[in-house]
Amino acid sequence: MPARMLAFCKSGETFTSSRLVPLFLYFLLSFYWLVLIHIPWPNSVDYGMNLPMNLLSWAAILLQALIVWLSLQADKIRLTPTFLCLLLSAIAFTLPVFWSPDQGLAIALPRLTGIWGGVFTYLTLLQYPPREKEIVALSYMIAAAACIETVYSLMGFWCPQWLPFPLNALAENYSGGAPGIFQQRNVTATFLATGLSLLLVLMADRQRTLKSFRAETARRFAICFAIILISATLVLCRSRIGWLGGLCGIACASLLFCQQCWRDRTTACQRLAIIFLPIIGGLLGSVLLQGSVLNSLAHEESNQQRLLTLEYTVRLIMTHPWRGIGLGMLESVYQNFMADLPFANPGREMMQHPHNETLFIQAEGGIVALLGGLILLWGWIILFRRPKSLWQWVTLLTTLPILLHTQVEFPLYYSVAHFFLILLLMSATESRKSTFTLPVKYLRPALAATALYGIVLSMQLFRASVTLG
Repeated sequence: MPARMLAFCKSGETFTSSRLVPLFLYFLLSFYWLVLIHIPWPNSVDYGMNLPMNLLSWAAILLQALIVWLSLQADKIRLTPTFLCLLLSAIAFTLPVFWSPDQGLAIALPRLTGIWGGVFTYLTLLQYPPREKEIVALSYMIAAAACIETVYSLMGFWCPQWLPFPLNALAENYSGGAPGIFQQRNVTATFLATGLSLLLVLMADRQRTLKSFRAETARRFAICFAIILISATLVLCRSRIGWLGGLCGIACASLLFCQQCWRDRTTACQRLAIIFLPIIGGLLGSVLLQGSVLNSLAHEESNQQRLLTLEYTVRLIMTHPWRGIGLGMLESVYQNFMADLPFANPGREMMQHPHNETLFIQAEGGIVALLGGLILLWGWIILFRRPKSLWQWVTLLTTLPILLHTQVEFPLYYSVAHFFLILLLMSATESRKSTFTLPVKYLRPALAATALYGIVLSMQLFRASVTLG
């Protein structure tokens, strides 16, 4: 009898811990998306590791990783083909270190650290594959975070003095619109477009209907209001990539619910609402916009400078097509390249990034880094090709606004939240069945120690960044 009681108690402890750990992880995720990323910190309006928010984000992400590796009860580490693609691409991005000039490595090191941090984060996320209800809960979190950023942006437009420092000063001095917590208008717009994409599906999926009529009415009203408000804010942001991301979200949601296998999960009115609610919001934004929408789309000077940058980055790549110019060397080499032109220098800005991630990795890392980018793309295609549920399709397609943004700017350097969001959505798309496994016995201490070291380092850098302002 005592032996049976002992076995029952142990099974109860296992059940409790197996339920409590995921719940606690989702609590931390909620705190991150609903509170932490919306806290402004004094900074030098830079990007990457120079922004306190990015350092704090890494600390929060690694804290969740530490909990996962300390509490993981499985005897095997779960791996997938997409993770292996991420791992191989990270290796390919790192290999050019061996032939890059020493003076550029200090600039490249934070980026490489972020890349390997992403691989580590993705591996961690794979260990607790979410069910559909958990994916929906995650979608509500991200959509709510986008709504909070919408409020920040609207306050920046109409009452910047009410914003906390340094957002108030930044909004007052920012030409053309409010930059939001991400301190860059296009980065904020892409985040809003991502939230809009999720809200459209949450509104249209009948299986998300609540049992209580009053609660369901309130839910529908809140979602429809949020869709209109975010759509209007996207127009006010004057961000072309934000508009493109929003249109991409509308198109993807419409196409999903037009599929025969999922038509019974929605109604004709809801399918029409996917299109017409953003249109209503866009019209509202056009009315509030000071100036015409066509003028907001024009950006002729910006277009000319971007095309110029892309053209001469390609020319620079052709001078070093195989080995690249070296990691961390783009800014100095590009300026020297432009200065050595036999005619007047057409460039008018110091270029740290060519506003296209594909050209950037090839310019610095050569053909090896480009191969890494293609492997990374193949990892996304693997997820695209495998059978998926509706909400797994949603999470995968919701990555498109941010992925499109990487081809016209460098949002992942401005915001770790965007990077984490892509990893989170892609991991939610993975199958719950393991394709590959590794014994966890000897890897668990090393992975937990890596997470702990990352937390300590991130917090030390965060304190230094806030102190220096």
